Amino acid sequence: MRRLTRLMLARIAFRSFFLQSSWNYRGMMSMGFLYAISPALDQIHKSTHAREGAYLRHLEYFNTNPYFSSIVMGVTLALEERLSNGEIAEDIIHDTKEGLMTACAAIGDGLFWDSWRPFVAVAALTFAFGNYMLTPLIFLALYNLPHLYFRFAGVYWGYREGTHVIRSL
Repeated sequence: MRRLTRLMLARIAFRSFFLQSSWNYRGMMSMGFLYAISPALDQIHKSTHAREGAYLRHLEYFNTNPYFSSIVMGVTLALEERLSNGEIAEDIIHDTKEGLMTACAAIGDGLFWDSWRPFVAVAALTFAFGNYMLTPLIFLALYNLPHLYFRFAGVYWGYREGTHVIRSL
């Protein structure tokens, strides 16, 4: 069984920042998702036919919270490895990815947009009474720390745990 290196997973996490760069109405974030995981797919699927199948499989509709998308990427890559070893069928990847993207969208949107962003805004505004120049810096630092954690740790966690991540979510 081929295992992806930590360096490859870090590369995928960096590429996840471009998830929404080619957003479209047909596939939503699918092109960005494929862009992020394509180096790992090239490493997992050695034959051209298998690689083309994987690319087409991940150009299907995909839309989730951008910060939690890395979890879906990690799980998807773990499943792609199992597919290349003949352990599972393609439809398992599709079904798992679809289920995870909706769960991660609900959790991520509720956590980041509905809870964390207003909390951080209020926390940063409390500093506006002292030194107002620090307010935007405090907001950006407080908001982005968990965001960056989920982007990077999510890929590793999803890849390591595979479908067992579903229980934790």
